[in-house]
Amino acid sequence: MIKEFSYGIIPIYKNVQGNYEVLLVKTIGGRYRWFPKGHTEEEETPLMAAQREFIEETWIPEVKIYQEKIFKEHYTYPRRDQEVIDKYIWYYVWFVWSQQVIKQKAEIKDTIRLPANKVREKLTYQSLKTLWDKAYKLLESFN
Repeated sequence: MIKEFSYGIIPIYKNVQGNYEVLLVKTIGGRYRWFPKGHTEEEETPLMAAQREFIEETWIPEVKIYQEKIFKEHYTYPRRDQEVIDKYIWYYVWFVWSQQVIKQKAEIKDTIRLPANKVREKLTYQSLKTLWDKAYKLLESFN
């Protein structure tokens, strides 16, 4: 079993009506939507990796990090060669000011911004839905 770690963000917008919206991405070759994430590069902390990946994938630099809570996802899956991957993902909540997304053409097929109460129905994997349920409760506490 191979352990793999990724770090990402749950990008939150507050629109002019005061409602929360969330950005999801779909990778090239991927069939599902999730939050922007990626692996660490040499000497990066998890937070640095999450920030770099988010900026690379969306070109949105203006963010405010809510570091009090990290949401963790864990699952296993077999690769094509049948080696099992033991995947761990940490997500930070970030408040995003920019409305413009410039997707990374090499990795991102498309992006979508949804009202927070519609995010769960666009997520496929149960582990990510469970994680979103916890993040959504945090958002509700901000009101």
